[in-house]
Amino acid sequence: MLEPGQAGDMGCVPWDAFEAVAEDVGPVDEGGRAAWEREALGKFEAIDIPTTTASDIKSGQSSAQPCA
Repeated sequence: MLEPGQAGDMGCVPWDAFEAVAEDVGPVDEGGRAAWEREALGKFEAIDIPTTTASDIKSGQSSAQPCA
C-alpha cells in the first residue's frame, strides 16, 4: 500500500526516496537527519510497550506467559 486506503492507515515510503539516497545522501537538517531519514521516520508510530521481566511472570505480576 503506497497510499493510505482508509482512516488509520499509513502510506509507505516511496522507493525513489531510497534510490535517490544511493546516489547522494544530500544535506542534513539541524538534527543530523537527511531527507530520506525524515521521510522514513515520519512513517513510524511510537507506541508504549510495557516491560515484563521473567521475575514479573514468576511472581504473577504479569499476564504474560513464558514460552513453552
